[in-house]
Amino acid sequence: MNRLATLRASRKGKVSLGLGAAVVSLAIFGGAAAANAASAPAPQQAARATGGGVTLGEVGCAPGTITIKPFNRVEVKPVPQKPVGAGGEKTVDNPNCKDIAHAIIGTWRSKDCETASQDLTRRRTYVFGRHDVAAITYDLYGGAGCEENAKLFTITTHGIAAFVGPSATVAGASNVRFTFKSRAATPTTAGLGALQNACPQYHWAPGVSVDLSKDGCGALVQSNTECPVEYDLAAIVSGIAYFGDRSHPLCTEATRPTKLASWGVVKKP
Repeated sequence: MNRLATLRASRKGKVSLGLGAAVVSLAIFGGAAAANAASAPAPQQAARATGGGVTLGEVGCAPGTITIKPFNRVEVKPVPQKPVGAGGEKTVDNPNCKDIAHAIIGTWRSKDCETASQDLTRRRTYVFGRHDVAAITYDLYGGAGCEENAKLFTITTHGIAAFVGPSATVAGASNVRFTFKSRAATPTTAGLGALQNACPQYHWAPGVSVDLSKDGCGALVQSNTECPVEYDLAAIVSGIAYFGDRSHPLCTEATRPTKLASWGVVKKP
């Protein structure tokens, strides 16, 4: 191998290792995600904001008493309600959340090419059915721009989404419970090596979906056993839907986000 070929191979190896490390360190479902980086642009809609996130949506759960505290801090006393799902009963929409439960039906896609990490970008798709059925898809890309030829893999989940009550910390937003039924990943040729490094226990092939529901995929996607439910937020502001900040795991009620993410999704016609 001549010197030029050796240099090219070396550079190619460094790029692959760099993306692989970025993928391994990026957790998507069940764990912390770098997808809501501090550099992400804040929503431009007219809304009261505290703590860097939107705190007043136009469509959400009907709140209880809203009090404006000193320093413009918003305090919400939620509508009284019994705990939902704690005893294993079916999780259903709270009547106070009927507006967003209706408005969210349909397909929503990332408004912008979103920053997932320093080396990765993404686009999200949410599909909400009329019977609480939800499908969430993450397409992950190497580099900026979400270029189709730079797609690494797609993570797809299916489950049940229920709007269970108004947020106690984010005025106008709804508490959401995502109960997962399945999780899967489908690599492209470009992303094959990254997933093989992240989860070598699976047989990966370009374009072939691998079910991750039972055992997960390391830190990238937790299993249904490790994180069967995510406790999230949702609000619709000026036609853009925002879900909760994902800078930490959302697997318990105690870790439910206290602000909405900066990136939003828009409804497809």
